[in-house]
Amino acid sequence: MRARETLRIGIVGCGEIAPLHISSILKIKNAELVAVCDFNEDLARRTARRFNINRYYTDLSELLLKGHVDVVHLITPPQTHLALSTQAMEAGCHVLVEKPMALNLDEANRMIEAARINSVRLCVVHNMLFVPMIIKAKSMIMPEYV
Repeated sequence: MRARETLRIGIVGCGEIAPLHISSILKIKNAELVAVCDFNEDLARRTARRFNINRYYTDLSELLLKGHVDVVHLITPPQTHLALSTQAMEAGCHVLVEKPMALNLDEANRMIEAARINSVRLCVVHNMLFVPMIIKAKSMIMPEYV
Protein backbone atom coordinates (compact mmCIF):
# COMPACT_ATOMS: atom_id res chain seq x y z
CA MET A 1 0.00 0.00 0.00
CA ARG A 2 1.32 3.42 -0.94
CA ALA A 3 1.59 5.94 1.87
CA ARG A 4 -0.85 8.84 1.66
CA GLU A 5 -0.45 12.29 3.04
CA THR A 6 -3.57 11.70 5.14
CA LEU A 7 -4.31 8.34 6.73
CA ARG A 8 -7.93 7.28 6.41
CA ILE A 9 -9.00 5.44 9.56
CA GLY A 10 -11.95 3.19 10.37
CA ILE A 11 -13.00 2.21 13.89
CA VAL A 12 -14.36 -1.30 14.44
CA GLY A 13 -16.20 -1.56 17.74
CA CYS A 14 -18.21 1.34 19.14
CA GLY A 15 -18.22 0.37 22.81
CA GLU A 16 -16.83 2.17 25.85
CA ILE A 17 -13.27 2.58 24.54
CA ALA A 18 -14.26 3.93 21.11
CA PRO A 19 -14.69 7.57 22.24
CA LEU A 20 -11.08 7.58 23.51
CA HIS A 21 -9.77 6.37 20.16
CA ILE A 22 -12.03 8.70 18.22
CA SER A 23 -11.14 11.82 20.22
CA SER A 24 -7.44 11.01 19.82
CA ILE A 25 -7.72 10.44 16.07
CA LEU A 26 -9.59 13.72 15.65
CA LYS A 27 -6.56 15.55 17.11
CA ILE A 28 -4.08 14.10 14.61
CA LYS A 29 -3.27 16.48 11.79
CA ASN A 30 -2.79 13.91 9.02
CA ALA A 31 -5.55 11.51 10.03
CA GLU A 32 -9.13 11.37 8.83
CA LEU A 33 -11.70 9.25 10.63
CA VAL A 34 -13.88 8.10 7.75
CA ALA A 35 -16.19 5.53 9.33
CA VAL A 36 -17.16 3.51 12.37
CA CYS A 37 -18.35 -0.08 12.39
CA ASP A 38 -20.23 -2.16 14.93
CA PHE A 39 -22.55 -5.16 14.52
CA ASN A 40 -25.02 -3.20 16.67
CA GLU A 41 -26.39 -0.78 14.08
CA ASP A 42 -27.94 1.58 16.63
CA LEU A 43 -24.62 1.89 18.46
CA ALA A 44 -22.71 2.47 15.21
CA ARG A 45 -25.23 5.11 14.11
CA ARG A 46 -25.18 6.90 17.48
CA THR A 47 -21.37 6.92 17.58
CA ALA A 48 -21.16 8.31 14.05
CA ARG A 49 -23.70 10.99 14.87
CA ARG A 50 -22.03 11.91 18.18
CA PHE A 51 -18.65 12.48 16.51
CA ASN A 52 -19.97 13.86 13.21
CA ILE A 53 -18.63 10.91 11.19
CA ASN A 54 -20.33 10.58 7.81
CA ARG A 55 -20.45 6.80 7.49
CA TYR A 56 -21.14 3.81 9.69
CA TYR A 57 -21.26 0.11 8.92
CA THR A 58 -22.41 -3.05 10.66
CA ASP A 59 -19.95 -5.37 8.93
CA LEU A 60 -16.17 -5.16 8.54
CA SER A 61 -16.40 -6.49 4.97
CA GLU A 62 -18.56 -3.54 3.99
CA LEU A 63 -16.23 -1.06 5.72
CA LEU A 64 -13.24 -2.53 3.88
CA LEU A 65 -15.06 -2.52 0.55
CA LYS A 66 -16.68 0.93 0.73
CA GLY A 67 -14.73 2.86 3.36
CA HIS A 68 -11.40 3.12 1.50
CA VAL A 69 -9.49 2.99 4.78
CA ASP A 70 -5.74 2.71 5.30
CA VAL A 71 -5.89 1.83 9.00
CA VAL A 72 -8.40 -0.11 11.08
CA HIS A 73 -8.62 0.32 14.85
CA LEU A 74 -9.97 -2.92 16.34
CA ILE A 75 -11.72 -2.09 19.59
CA THR A 76 -13.56 -5.37 19.89
CA PRO A 77 -13.45 -8.30 22.34
CA PRO A 78 -10.17 -10.26 22.27
CA GLN A 79 -11.80 -13.39 20.84
CA THR A 80 -12.53 -11.43 17.62
CA HIS A 81 -9.03 -10.03 17.10
CA LEU A 82 -7.56 -12.85 15.03
CA ALA A 83 -10.37 -13.05 12.48
CA LEU A 84 -11.00 -9.31 12.18
CA SER A 85 -7.35 -8.25 12.06
CA THR A 86 -6.53 -10.92 9.48
CA GLN A 87 -9.46 -9.82 7.34
CA ALA A 88 -8.37 -6.18 7.50
CA MET A 89 -4.72 -6.99 6.78
CA GLU A 90 -5.66 -9.20 3.83
CA ALA A 91 -7.53 -6.16 2.49
CA GLY A 92 -4.28 -4.16 2.71
CA CYS A 93 -5.05 -2.21 5.89
CA HIS A 94 -2.75 -1.52 8.78
CA VAL A 95 -4.27 -2.61 12.10
CA LEU A 96 -4.17 -1.10 15.58
CA VAL A 97 -5.61 -3.68 17.96
CA GLU A 98 -6.63 -3.22 21.58
CA LYS A 99 -4.94 -5.34 24.21
CA PRO A 100 -4.80 -8.18 24.70
CA MET A 101 -3.68 -8.71 21.14
CA ALA A 102 -4.77 -12.34 21.02
CA LEU A 103 -6.06 -15.15 23.20
CA ASN A 104 -2.84 -17.15 22.94
CA LEU A 105 0.60 -17.27 21.35
CA ASP A 106 -0.59 -19.20 18.30
CA GLU A 107 -3.18 -16.51 17.48
CA ALA A 108 -0.62 -13.75 18.01
CA ASN A 109 1.83 -15.49 15.68
CA ARG A 110 -0.87 -15.92 13.03
CA MET A 111 -1.68 -12.20 13.23
CA ILE A 112 1.99 -11.29 12.94
CA GLU A 113 2.36 -13.59 9.93
CA ALA A 114 -0.69 -12.02 8.26
CA ALA A 115 0.92 -8.59 8.68
CA ARG A 116 4.18 -9.84 7.20
CA ILE A 117 2.54 -11.58 4.22
CA ASN A 118 0.39 -8.54 3.42
CA SER A 119 3.17 -5.97 4.04
CA VAL A 120 1.14 -3.99 6.56
CA ARG A 121 1.71 -2.87 10.14
CA LEU A 122 0.12 -4.56 13.12
CA CYS A 123 0.28 -2.57 16.34
CA VAL A 124 -1.06 -3.25 19.82
CA VAL A 125 -2.35 -0.50 22.12
CA HIS A 126 -0.25 -0.33 25.27
CA ASN A 127 -1.25 3.11 26.46
CA MET A 128 -0.10 2.71 30.07
CA LEU A 129 3.44 1.40 29.55
CA PHE A 130 5.13 4.72 30.29
CA VAL A 131 2.96 5.95 33.15
CA PRO A 132 5.29 6.41 36.17
CA MET A 133 3.06 4.35 38.48
CA ILE A 134 3.05 1.45 36.01
CA ILE A 135 6.82 1.64 35.57
CA LYS A 136 7.29 1.54 39.34
CA ALA A 137 4.91 -1.42 39.77
CA LYS A 138 6.64 -3.26 36.95
CA SER A 139 10.05 -2.67 38.51
CA MET A 140 8.78 -4.16 41.78
CA ILE A 141 7.52 -7.40 40.23
CA MET A 142 9.78 -7.72 37.17
CA PRO A 143 12.95 -5.69 37.78
CA GLU A 144 14.79 -7.47 34.97
CA TYR A 145 12.38 -5.91 32.42
CA VAL A 146 12.63 -2.27 33.48
